[in-house]
Amino acid sequence: MSRAKFIIDLLNQNEKTVVEESKLLDQRKFDLFQINNLYESAPPSASIGYLMPAKKPKPVKCYVKCRYQCQNEAQQAKESDKQRSIIDENYLVITADMQSTLHILVSGVGILYYTRKLNIQNYTIYTSKPPLESFCITWNEINGKRGSVEIASAINWWISQIPTNIKEIIMYSDTCAGQNRNQFIAAFLVHLIQRMDGQLEVIEQKYLESGHTHMEVDSMHSAIERQQRHTPVYSMIDWKSIMERARSKRDRDSAPPYTVKELKYTEMVDVRALNEKIAKNTSRDKEGNKITGLKIKCLRFERKCPGLVKFRYQHDGPYLEFNILECPTKSTLITRKRRKLEEQTDGQGTEELMQVLKNYKMLTPRRCLFQRQKRKTSIIYVQRG
Repeated sequence: MSRAKFIIDLLNQNEKTVVEESKLLDQRKFDLFQINNLYESAPPSASIGYLMPAKKPKPVKCYVKCRYQCQNEAQQAKESDKQRSIIDENYLVITADMQSTLHILVSGVGILYYTRKLNIQNYTIYTSKPPLESFCITWNEINGKRGSVEIASAINWWISQIPTNIKEIIMYSDTCAGQNRNQFIAAFLVHLIQRMDGQLEVIEQKYLESGHTHMEVDSMHSAIERQQRHTPVYSMIDWKSIMERARSKRDRDSAPPYTVKELKYTEMVDVRALNEKIAKNTSRDKEGNKITGLKIKCLRFERKCPGLVKFRYQHDGPYLEFNILECPTKSTLITRKRRKLEEQTDGQGTEELMQVLKNYKMLTPRRCLFQRQKRKTSIIYVQRG
């Protein structure tokens, strides 16, 4: 036998031995896992050696399945509320969302594509009660940005346009923390339900599942973009005209055109100042448990319960509660934070804060005035262009 053939046979034999030992090792580990539900050490052997102990594997949670279930629950709740809105004349369901940023100037001229644009924001509201009224509340970047102040200002104007027979409003929106799901909007709705004394009884804000926020209001965005496709835009008047004509012809017989409102900086409301004035608790519920704001699905505000906010983490089931006017009494609250809350409210009690809540006069935020002066040159440029 040649030396080369001898070496090849030896290598093949060693390879088979390694494979067999590997299979034996895996079988030994599997048997130990079935018996003791964890890997245990075994006595030494010439081929196996020590089996090192390992932790029990944790179960893997299926986030995709969980989100799919939450999405179905949210859509079912929305469909149920829509059907009730059609039957009940005192019940109104709306879907609201911000459209993607629009621009001035918009034209087919190539050189204008590289010029500096003026940003336009459009907050749209779609009502599910016939005749399906829809609202476009728009402003430019000189008068505001796209945060909670502007969203509250748009709702503040829209609430004055609803019929007087409406007693309960359900608002569906996405889970954007900077616009919809934050303490400033919550404080504003607490104030709004008390300010509309004698008309509204309940305002409820519901959030759809993140990543699955398709709503009826999205049809307004596509209609506006389709109407503008071959129309040049040189001013705010052009955008307002496009929005008024955006509703499709097949819907104009049964539904009116979009109602367009342009907000000025004097119509913006400072919800941040309101939150500092009245909000003493946004972190603990009545039982002393910590509130997880990012998991909240529903917020409910009732006129008969001033300052009380009801919330829940699903679209069905019982509500939890916290009073935004009362400082939490949990012993773990930091003393410095408690002192800061008392200084913000000037030592006022709950009864005094309720009167402040009802009689509070909304102010114009300072940053809107500053922003208007800052971008004054841009206004002149666009008007001349």
